[in-house]
Amino acid sequence: MKLVKLISILIILACSIYLIMFAITSSIPGAIESTVSNTTEQTTSAPQTEICSGSALCIVGRVTAVIDGDTLEIDGIRIRLALVNTPEKDESGYNEAKEFTKMVCAIGTHAIADQDDGQPYDRYNRVVAKVICEGVNLNAALLENGHAKILTSYCSKSEFRTEWWARKYGCG
Repeated sequence: MKLVKLISILIILACSIYLIMFAITSSIPGAIESTVSNTTEQTTSAPQTEICSGSALCIVGRVTAVIDGDTLEIDGIRIRLALVNTPEKDESGYNEAKEFTKMVCAIGTHAIADQDDGQPYDRYNRVVAKVICEGVNLNAALLENGHAKILTSYCSKSEFRTEWWARKYGCG
């Protein structure tokens, strides 16, 4: 009985810490886009929440693998970044893009994948999403640092086409 009480208290404490950290980072303008914070959160895969837009999935968890520059896994769910394309394995810049993604979204890093309402899955059945790792927008960071190019052929489909990074690099 004492063990059950202790576990319950620990769960409530962890949830409280997350809510406080989320409230702090949400109250700072641009914090979600431009800062890195150390938060602890339980892994969930759920529909729309305040941290994601649209009505598709909002996957909140930890990075479990980095496949290449524009593909990673969050809690084992394969995510393909929306609107950005990094070099493939046999192309120049592949290693740099993959290492950049590993740096921003290291294994174990807190991550949020906001599934694209306009193109929820790609032809390989990967979730297409905007990914935020520890407060950094990975899609935007890859573009800003020259490791990716915008996929203009998907601009008309993507819910993210009007975001600053998509417009700046070719969507409209």
